[in-house]
Amino acid sequence: MKPVHLPNPFACAYGFAAAGCGVGSLVGMAIGPWIYPPFPEGMGTMHEQTLVSYGGVFLGSVVGIPIGAVVGSLYAVLVRRSRLRRAARA
Repeated sequence: MKPVHLPNPFACAYGFAAAGCGVGSLVGMAIGPWIYPPFPEGMGTMHEQTLVSYGGVFLGSVVGIPIGAVVGSLYAVLVRRSRLRRAARA
């Protein structure tokens, strides 16, 4: 019987979470100006100015990490189950 490669759910969760962080930050950068509209010149505290500059990126990363982890875990579990069933039939 030929050995079957089974993906590790924890490793897939970690990898997909990293990918979700990257994709989320890119999406957050694109929609950031609608979430945190810019202030007029010289207005707002330093914290508010930071949120205007990086708030969308941060929010996208925070949302992307758990979504990526869940998707990665589901992917690994479903692929493992499929490959084990296919190996059992062979």
